[in-house]
Amino acid sequence: MIEILPPKRSVLRPLFEYHVRQRVVIDAVLEQPYGEVLTDTATHPQLARLQLGAFKLFAGDPRHPQAETFITTCNPGLFIAENDLWKKKILNTLGDQCSTYLRTGFSFEHLKRDHVLKLAQNVPPNYTIRALDFKRAESEYTETAYDTPEKLYQSGTGFCALRGSEVASVAIAYTNSHQGIEIQIYTNDQHKQKGLATCTSETLVAHCLENGIDPHWSAANAISANLAQKLGYIKNDQYEAIVYRPHK
Repeated sequence: MIEILPPKRSVLRPLFEYHVRQRVVIDAVLEQPYGEVLTDTATHPQLARLQLGAFKLFAGDPRHPQAETFITTCNPGLFIAENDLWKKKILNTLGDQCSTYLRTGFSFEHLKRDHVLKLAQNVPPNYTIRALDFKRAESEYTETAYDTPEKLYQSGTGFCALRGSEVASVAIAYTNSHQGIEIQIYTNDQHKQKGLATCTSETLVAHCLENGIDPHWSAANAISANLAQKLGYIKNDQYEAIVYRPHK
């Protein structure tokens, strides 16, 4: 295995050309100095592994002699297999060190700006929505794939629901490519079930639509999936993501 540094990562584009799952993560790593890329050769790669934040993605032929090494040398995290061949290879290689859960992908192509803007106005009493500033980026960047708050503030996009000066809920860019973002949403426990995730995410999606940013959304649970559909996203994929927790 060898590491490919950012200026030369375009050599891997053919391997990932038709990958759809976590497309923003793939593009973020191939386009920018984010994450880590390993491959079998720097000139004519047949196998590749991208890592960014919790995500690990594989490309090439899972029957390649080095495929198991690419899998077993990963840190704990979330493995995204683009097809069943890679899923079977990962599960057979890692055995009971991994588990799976259902993840849902969505298309943003039919989102209606006016619909999203109307929903974004439903802010609960005593809360306000504000764009992410640098001070709040310092406290929120650890929930994303950015390794510094500066990178989140400069390259990411996000909005917060505030009660006074307290951050109650956040809709933020987990990472970004040149074309779009992967949306990440979370709400502090004491502020849940008040509609805050809805209004912050709607504000972020509306911002994206107004500024030519592709607002990618993939759901790890039914709550996130229902919210996506409420905004107008269309379900276009459902697959088993793999959680890797090696034995101690």
